Amino acid sequence: MLLTRIFRSLRKDDEGIALAAAIGVMAVGLLLSALILGSVVNGLGFTSATKAGVQSQAAADSGIAIAETALYSGVYSGTCNYSSAPGATPEYSVKMFRNAGASWVQGCPNGSTTQVKVVSTGAAAAKAVSAQSGNDASRVEAVYLLPSTPSTIAATGPAVYAYSSQGFSGSGTLVTVDGQSPNVMVKEGNVTCSGGAAMQGDLVVNNGDLTLSGSCGVTGNVWASGTVALSGGVVVGGSVTSKAITINSGKVGGSVWATNVANLSSANITGSVIAGALTLSSSKVGGSAWSTVGVFTLGGSSEVGANAIGQGIKLNGSDKIKGSAWSTADIALTWGGEIEGGATGKTVTIAGGNVKGAVWAQETGFIQDWTNINGSMRAKIRGGTGTASGGITIVPTGPGTGPVAPVPPAASAKPVVPNWVDFKYDKNDWTGFLETTLTSAQCDWSGFQGAVTGFGGNKGIIDARACVSAISISSYQKITMTNDLVILGKAFNFGGSAGFQSTNKHKLWFITPDLTPNSLPTCVAPGDFVIGGGFTFTTTIDAMVYTPCQANIGSGIKWRGQVFAGKVIVDGAAQLSYVAVGLPNVDLSTGTVQVPSVDVTAWELMSRRNLADQ
Repeated sequence: MLLTRIFRSLRKDDEGIALAAAIGVMAVGLLLSALILGSVVNGLGFTSATKAGVQSQAAADSGIAIAETALYSGVYSGTCNYSSAPGATPEYSVKMFRNAGASWVQGCPNGSTTQVKVVSTGAAAAKAVSAQSGNDASRVEAVYLLPSTPSTIAATGPAVYAYSSQGFSGSGTLVTVDGQSPNVMVKEGNVTCSGGAAMQGDLVVNNGDLTLSGSCGVTGNVWASGTVALSGGVVVGGSVTSKAITINSGKVGGSVWATNVANLSSANITGSVIAGALTLSSSKVGGSAWSTVGVFTLGGSSEVGANAIGQGIKLNGSDKIKGSAWSTADIALTWGGEIEGGATGKTVTIAGGNVKGAVWAQETGFIQDWTNINGSMRAKIRGGTGTASGGITIVPTGPGTGPVAPVPPAASAKPVVPNWVDFKYDKNDWTGFLETTLTSAQCDWSGFQGAVTGFGGNKGIIDARACVSAISISSYQKITMTNDLVILGKAFNFGGSAGFQSTNKHKLWFITPDLTPNSLPTCVAPGDFVIGGGFTFTTTIDAMVYTPCQANIGSGIKWRGQVFAGKVIVDGAAQLSYVAVGLPNVDLSTGTVQVPSVDVTAWELMSRRNLADQ
């Protein structure tokens, strides 16, 4: 109709021009129609593709959520491949990977896994039209990290630990600081303490004998698996426990336990004495005394401050029991022996002594002819013609068992002597420490001080294991510490008037690692830690020595800290003031390695990306 009107309105001479115009209009119309149709079709494809992309992305995200549920609960299934149920919406497929060094292995996390990668593929529920299928699937990758627990350095362990010891001699002194008990523990071997050594704390010999002589003193308890011998006026402030105990002039401030024999001569025991068989000679026991399987013999004017119990009791001369006496066998008093309480036994023989309490003799009660006791006597059979101020009663059928004997107190529990700790160096154990390694040409004072300066006031580790021989600092050289410091070396040899100094309170470790994991000190020469010759530490430094070889502290050394070594010698007027320093992730009181606890469900998201966007 439009073309007809155009043709009619035109004059005849314009027909050619009109025809051309009409044809042009038709072309434009056709072009517009094509453009409109294409726009409609493309718009429909774009909308469906967008919709598919949203759906596939949501499906992939749903797969990630399924994997996170497993990670955060710690509950996994199969090989950690997760898929949606057939025909379900959203549709996803998930694979989980664990780190294996720098690589990834498909599968669930295990005990050593610290990183997990999850790849989830999601599918659109409604696919895009017009050949726009690029968004029909989405792939999402998420990487998770299991945070490591920072290492801890617990202040544990005795003042001195020696797997085996050559003893303590000279006039070395071990004292307490801040009220901590400076215990000395020896795992294997015999220990001899002589000279003027003095220890505040306990001395424990796990598997061996102990000999204390001269003026060697222990303010705490003494425990040994073998024998204990005290002589020369040795003073033990606490108790003494061992298999057999011999004292030739000594004092014990606590009690004495000996599973076998205790022979005490010129001994002064403040507490009680409990032994398999007990002999006192010119000795004094402040508490009670038991001879649990043998005869209890007193001599040389010995005294028991309370009760005496044995498988036979013999008093001679002016021996005295200030309590009562019980024996499953005989009780015999001669030449002035005295029992202030009663005497209960199978046979009681009094020849020149005295019993002030009641005598119970299950068999014979014998009183020497010229003897008179202050107490009374009940017996099955009377022997001798002596008298009793309290009267004598003969019971032909027996007087009965009499008073019940007291039960000996149990020995104190065996102290826990830690096993040897094979401590090897691992930088990861030292949280917050910087590390520097010295070359063999830097093993002098300037090398060490330069390393400390390089830490810039931070905690530092100097790995000096490249030094061929023992690390030596001497000739008045002082290393100034600015923070906690660890020095690793094959061996140490400190002397002269050198030392370590610090204005503020810091900790210092000298470590020769033990690289053989056999719970035994494996010493590799040179290995020893030797310090002497006026070497000094300021009192602001608490120092720890660890070596599988020998630690020798002597020549008047004074320092605060502790020693954990294969062998230990404290000599030459040395003074070790005990302060527990410890090692990272180790309980030096028990010898156990403390594995840092890790929450295996505490995964943290490190990264998340859409792989299709690459």
